[in-house]
Amino acid sequence: MTRSIRNLMFISITALVVSAGAYAAFTRPGPLSPAVFEIRAIDTQGHPVAGAEVWMENQSLGMTDSFGIWRRNLNLPEGTEARFNFRKKFSGFKGNAPAREYSAMKSFHVGKSGHKRAENHRGSVKMEPVRL
Repeated sequence: MTRSIRNLMFISITALVVSAGAYAAFTRPGPLSPAVFEIRAIDTQGHPVAGAEVWMENQSLGMTDSFGIWRRNLNLPEGTEARFNFRKKFSGFKGNAPAREYSAMKSFHVGKSGHKRAENHRGSVKMEPVRL
């Protein structure tokens, strides 16, 4: 191999490694921040919705309890938005009544903790019927 080809290969490989490192540095999520989430699911009349599934992105995080409350401690990247989806299916009780589904979404901004205590996120979410 001639010297110019080796130099060109060295420069190309170096540029590729530097580019990959820069991409990783800028796309990496920030440090994790402890956060406590407590969300109460209610129906349109204000009654608690027990047994509603809770999802974050494509991951199931459990169900609401008998009081319609879902609680969880999570470590999430600082500065991100935590979006939770709630779903509850009811089957028809009389005759051929179709199953109904209720859903809702709740978002929280996860800030920078700067201390060891977890940031608290509380709220309620009104579950509405899904229009088919």
